[in-house]
Amino acid sequence: MKMALYTFNRTLRDSSGNGKAIVTAPLNISVAALPQVTFGAWVKAVSLSNPEYGIISNDDGNFDRSLDIDNRDAATGANWSAFVGNNVVGKVPAAKGRWVFLAVSFDQSSSPGRYALYVNDGSRTTVLRGADAFDGNSVTSGVTIGRNHSYDQPFDGEVANAFFYRGILTGAQIKKIIAKGPSAIPGYRKLR
Repeated sequence: MKMALYTFNRTLRDSSGNGKAIVTAPLNISVAALPQVTFGAWVKAVSLSNPEYGIISNDDGNFDRSLDIDNRDAATGANWSAFVGNNVVGKVPAAKGRWVFLAVSFDQSSSPGRYALYVNDGSRTTVLRGADAFDGNSVTSGVTIGRNHSYDQPFDGEVANAFFYRGILTGAQIKKIIAKGPSAIPGYRKLR
């Protein structure tokens, strides 16, 4: 069952026209509320000058659920990454000026929590899987799109079709979403 789909025009303005570069979606994706969740978006970075940017997050400073650009997991510089409990995972170098599909699934229905980070750069999909311990103290009032509360810098780029799915999407489902867009998200229906 899909939770939400947020479409944006250029410059991360939401379709309602409020014009803010940082959008807070009224969703509680904390471990307590949603032990299993998948979320993602198509993103295009404009700048990588600060190697830590939040893209989608409910982080309160303890490596909670998020998609980011971060430089802590690899010596290659800034990478597409996710917070997965006690650390950051991400091995695909972030590139500016091109669209990339990012998604992460979190399954914390039992301990240790499991995750899968998907990065598709337009030519191939890289999947990072593993397990980690997650805290239960994440932000519950909403999800921030365009920023991580723990970082000083907002994401410098564009975000399109951010989605939140209640449950774990399989690799085959993710592949279909990459190929066909948001209409391939299970339970998707276009609102009139």
